[in-house]
Amino acid sequence: MKIGTELPTLSILSALNYPDYIKWGNPYFNENNASIQLVLNGHHFLQWLHPQLIAGFISFFVDNLI
Repeated sequence: MKIGTELPTLSILSALNYPDYIKWGNPYFNENNASIQLVLNGHHFLQWLHPQLIAGFISFFVDNLI
C-alpha cells in the first residue's frame, strides 16, 4: 500500500539532526508537498525544551487541516 502525497504531515526535527534527516530521511516526508518541517534548536527531548512552542504548532497544524 502506498500513502498518497496529499496527506499532510508535521515533522518536528532537531537542528543537529536536520542535515542527516534531509540526506537520509524518509522520502515520503521529505518530498511531500503537504509536509511541514518544524526545526528547533536542541538535540533530544525537544518536547521538554520547547513544550509551549511545539503544542502551539501542533494545534495550528491540526486546526488548518480542513
